[in-house]
Amino acid sequence: LHDSKYYGKLWRTILSGKVWNGEFLNRKKDGDTYWEKAIISPVFNEQKKITHFLAIKENITEQKMAEAALLQSEERHRIISELISDFVYRFELDGSHDYELNWTSGAFKRITGYSVRDINDMGNKWLYIIHPEDKERIIEQFSQHLDDENAIRSEYRIITKDGKTKWLSDYIKPIYDENNENIVAILGAVQDITA
Repeated sequence: LHDSKYYGKLWRTILSGKVWNGEFLNRKKDGDTYWEKAIISPVFNEQKKITHFLAIKENITEQKMAEAALLQSEERHRIISELISDFVYRFELDGSHDYELNWTSGAFKRITGYSVRDINDMGNKWLYIIHPEDKERIIEQFSQHLDDENAIRSEYRIITKDGKTKWLSDYIKPIYDENNENIVAILGAVQDITA
């Protein structure tokens, strides 16, 4: 089921005395197909002439199916995150209460005007774009309730990259380490409630 170029490269490799590594979509006697990973090596006689080829093969059908399902899932989530009008974000914490925005969905830039890199390049990170009149209240609210296992909801204004003021409704949830002792990240879901 592969084209002649694929097999041509394989044969050129092993006939030149080199080892070939690759994958085949192969067919069983009953007609079913399966994926196999193969290493094919030439075997030489005492005169250094190729007399045989040795192939070591492994059935990787399940691995290929899992990879395809993962790619399909990632693509589906990418499309959803680009289409929804709200945005989701994740901050990673380093233990010193310093944090880095490491992921947002597509609407983040549409709503704020900022990219993830813009936010991380700022000294005060996300707090930089919160409206000055709301900053102190939000910091206090988050520090009082961040250890709660329940999501925290807050409303505040931001100043977008182009200088506009927008109102956001933000639900945040702390993510704990495997021992459930320390907060390692914060997940948030934000809705633009300006209108």
